[in-house]
Amino acid sequence: MILTIAAIIMYFIELKNQTLFIYVCGAAIAVKIAELFIRFTGRFIDKEKKS
Repeated sequence: MILTIAAIIMYFIELKNQTLFIYVCGAAIAVKIAELFIRFTGRFIDKEKKS
């Protein structure tokens, strides 16, 4: 969430060069994908331990 807010701020502040905005957006997306991956693999591991 913090990277998303940072990306929005970068979009409105840095109007000449958008590469920093693209990097921050990419980092926000990568962190979110990693978060979802960890969350769902953790659920599968917990279900296997209970069985």
